[in-house]
Amino acid sequence: MTEPSPSSHVRSVTASPNLQLPGTTPPTARKRARSEGNGNGNFDQRQQPQPERKKRAPVACRMCKNRKIKCSNDRPKCLSCVRLQCDCLYPEDANRSLGEEPLPRILGALEEILARLPDLTRSVPFPSALYNAPHPEARLAIPTGSGSSHETELSNSTAEESFLSLPNDVSRNTSLEEVLRWPVFSSNATTATPQLSGLLMADEESGVGDSSDAYRKNAWHVLDNTRILLRVNQFLANVNIKNPILDRHTLLKDAMLLTETGLSWDARSCLVLIACALGAISTAFEPGPATTDGILRSRSDFDSQSRVEAESYYQSAQRRLGLLTRGLRASQCHLLSGIYCMYTLRPIEAWHSFYQASTLCLVHLKLRGSSHCGGNLAEFSDAQKSLEQRLFWSCLKSECEMLLELPLPQSSLYTIESPGMFPSPPPQETIEAAIKGPELDGRPPTRSPALNSLYPSHHPPSPSTPRDLVSLHHQSWFYYLTEISLLRLNNRIIRAFYSADSTTWTRMNVIDMCNEAHACERQLQQWVESLPHSIRFDETDPNPGEHSELQHMTWRRYVKIKRLLYRPFLYRLAHADHQDGVLHQLVQPYAEKCVLACVQPATYIGLRHRHHGTWFGCRESALSALILLAAQSTGVLTAMGLEAQSEQFIHLYIAHLKFWQEESVDIKVISEIIQRMCQESLSQSVSSG
Repeated sequence: MTEPSPSSHVRSVTASPNLQLPGTTPPTARKRARSEGNGNGNFDQRQQPQPERKKRAPVACRMCKNRKIKCSNDRPKCLSCVRLQCDCLYPEDANRSLGEEPLPRILGALEEILARLPDLTRSVPFPSALYNAPHPEARLAIPTGSGSSHETELSNSTAEESFLSLPNDVSRNTSLEEVLRWPVFSSNATTATPQLSGLLMADEESGVGDSSDAYRKNAWHVLDNTRILLRVNQFLANVNIKNPILDRHTLLKDAMLLTETGLSWDARSCLVLIACALGAISTAFEPGPATTDGILRSRSDFDSQSRVEAESYYQSAQRRLGLLTRGLRASQCHLLSGIYCMYTLRPIEAWHSFYQASTLCLVHLKLRGSSHCGGNLAEFSDAQKSLEQRLFWSCLKSECEMLLELPLPQSSLYTIESPGMFPSPPPQETIEAAIKGPELDGRPPTRSPALNSLYPSHHPPSPSTPRDLVSLHHQSWFYYLTEISLLRLNNRIIRAFYSADSTTWTRMNVIDMCNEAHACERQLQQWVESLPHSIRFDETDPNPGEHSELQHMTWRRYVKIKRLLYRPFLYRLAHADHQDGVLHQLVQPYAEKCVLACVQPATYIGLRHRHHGTWFGCRESALSALILLAAQSTGVLTAMGLEAQSEQFIHLYIAHLKFWQEESVDIKVISEIIQRMCQESLSQSVSSG
C-alpha cells in the first residue's frame, strides 16, 4: 500500500472548504443547539458552552529551546533567529489545529515543502560495485532546509545531468582570482593584480614567453622512430594508468607496426605519436618528501633533452590532428593532446583540445546510438562500449577541471545521457590479451617496463609476470573510478556554494550551510571508507612518503575537495561581525578544517613531479597560501596554535610556485603577489607588536 503523495494532500485540502476535523462541531449543529433552548433563552445544562481555555504562557521557539537560551517570542522570527538567519518555528505553530489556520497559509507551507523535496519520480538502481569495491555514490543524502535529509537515488537523466553540468561562468566564483578579491586581503598587494586567465590568453596569442618555444625550433631534428616502442611503454606505465582511455594491447600492436612500416598520416599514427610524446616527458614517481630549500635550489626540467624529444613527437602529431575526421580515435587524439598540454603547463591549449575531444565524443555517441537518439547497442562489442564510456568520462572530467579555473565555455557533452553511471573495465578477454602482449608476424609478445611509478621505490615489483600486470590494471581502474565518483561530489559542492560569488556566503542561511557541509562530509567519509587497499591513504601516517603515486594522487584529490567545501566558512568567519559569538561558534569549526587541509605533512611529496595535474597543483598551492594568510589575519591560526607551522607551509607553497614559474606566466605572477602579501603581513605584525 503506497502512501499518498504531498501533492494529493494539497488537492484534498483545496477540494474541501468545509473541512471537519475530529473533535470539532459543524456549524449547522451549533445552530440547532442554540434553537433548542426554552423561550426565556435558557439552555439545557448539557448544551452549555464549555469555559474558554486559559492561554498558555509564551513558549520558546525550537532553535532557542535546543540552545537552551531565553527566547524573545517575537513573531514571525525571534531576535536570536534573526541574528542567525535561520528558520524560526514555534511548537504551537506546528501543533495548531488545521481549522484555526487560514487556508492560504496552509497551502503556502505545503508548496514550500514540495519545493524542498527532491525529484523522486524516477530512480535508477546503482550498478554493482566493480571488483567488489563498494561505491559511496549508490545513495546521496540531500539535506532539506530543516536540517533533515532524504536518502534518494540518482536519476540517470535530469539528476545525472545536474551533477555533471556546471553553473555558467563558474570560474568567477571558484578560481584563484576570486580568492584574491576577498576584502580580508590588503588592497596594496592585490590592487594591481592582473586577470591571471587574461595573462594566459595573451601569452597564448602572442607566443611571447612560451617556455616551449625555445626547443620547438629544433624539435624536428630529434624525431627517432626506433624509440617509439620504448616511449609507448613509458606512456602506459606513467600516464595511461591515471587515465586509461586507450587499450594497451591495441596501442602496443600499432606501435610495433609503425616501428617497422613507418609513420603515415592517419589517426593510428597520430595516436601513437602523442603517446610517445607523453611517454618521453613523463617520469616515474619519486615518493620521498622534498624540502623547501631543496625545491628553491632547483627548477623544472623544461629545457631537458627528453622535453625536446617529447615536443618533436607532439609537433609531428599536431600536423596530423588537422587531417583527422570524426570518430573514436580522433576524439582520443585530441584528449591526449590536451593531457600533453597540461603536462607542459599550457592550459589554454589544453582546454581547446579537451573541447574538441568532447565535441567529437558527443558526435560519435549520437551517431553510434549511445544517447537519446537510440540505436541497437547490442551490435557493439563490450570492448567498444568500454572505450566509449572511458572516453566520455575522461572528456567530461577534464573539461570540468579546466572550467573551475578558466572563464571558458563548456561543451554540450553533459547534455546527453551518459553511457553508464561509471565506466566499465574492459572485458576479461581484452585484459588477457593485454597481459599476453601483441604478436606481430608470429613473433613473441613484448612486456611492459617496470611499474616503479605504481609502487614505493624501496620494493619495485618485477614487470615480467602476469600477476604484476593484473595488479597494474586493477590499481589503475580503482584510481580511475574514485576520480569519477568524486566528480559528482565536487559538482554538488559547487552547485551548493559556488553558484554566485563569494559575497553571497555572508547572506546564506548559516544553518543550511552547516547542514549541507555535514551531508557532504558524510558522503566524503563514505568514499574514503570504500577505497580499496591498493589506493587507500592514511591521513595520520607519519611517513606518507611510503605511499605509491596513485595513493598520493587520491589523497591530493581528497584534500582538494575539503578545501573547496570549507572555503565558504573561512570567508564568512573572516568577514563576519566579531561581536556575533553565536555565528563564530557555528562557523569556526569548519573554518579550522579548511586550515588543517593546508598544513598536511604529505604536502611535501611530489611537488617536483610532472604530471597531468601540475598546473592545478600550483594553483592549489597558491590557494592554500592565501587561505593561511586569511586565517592569520582573522586570528584563527592563533586560536589553533598553528602560527609557526603555517609560516613553514607558506614558504613551501612559494617554493613550489617558483619551481614551476618559468613554464607558465600566471604562476610567476601569483608567486610574486603572495610574496608581497607575506611582506605586508610581516610589516603589519612588526608595527603592531
